[in-house]
Amino acid sequence: MSSNAASPAGRTANVSSRVGSLENIHHKPSGGEKKIFSEKVKYSNVTSKIGSLENLHHAPGGGDKKVTTNKLDFAGRAKAKVGSLDNIATPQKKGTLEADAKANPRLAHAISAYKKKEKAAPPA
Repeated sequence: MSSNAASPAGRTANVSSRVGSLENIHHKPSGGEKKIFSEKVKYSNVTSKIGSLENLHHAPGGGDKKVTTNKLDFAGRAKAKVGSLDNIATPQKKGTLEADAKANPRLAHAISAYKKKEKAAPPA
C-alpha cells in the first residue's frame, strides 16, 4: 500500500472536476448597487382620458315605470277541470303486493328478495 492512498490529500490528487464546473470559477457575484426610492408621486399635472368627461353631469333616466304587486284572487272564479270531481266520493282501492307481483315480474322478484331478507334477519 502506498503512502498516497493513506492520506486524504493523496486520494483526491487524481480526481477531476465535474464537466463544466470550473468554467466560471473566477465569477464574483454582484448586485446590491440598486437603490429603492420612496419618493411620493405627484399627480398634479395629470389629465383625464380623451372624452371621459363629456357626460360628467349625466343623470340616468328611467324610474318612471311602476311595478305593481296586486294579489290575484282566484277564489271566486277558479273551477276544477272538466269531470275531475265526478268520482270524488269513491273510495280508493288498496292493492295487495301479491296481486301487483302477478302483473309485474320485476316486482315479484323484488318482493321475494325482500321476504327472504325479512326471514333471514332476526327479530329485534
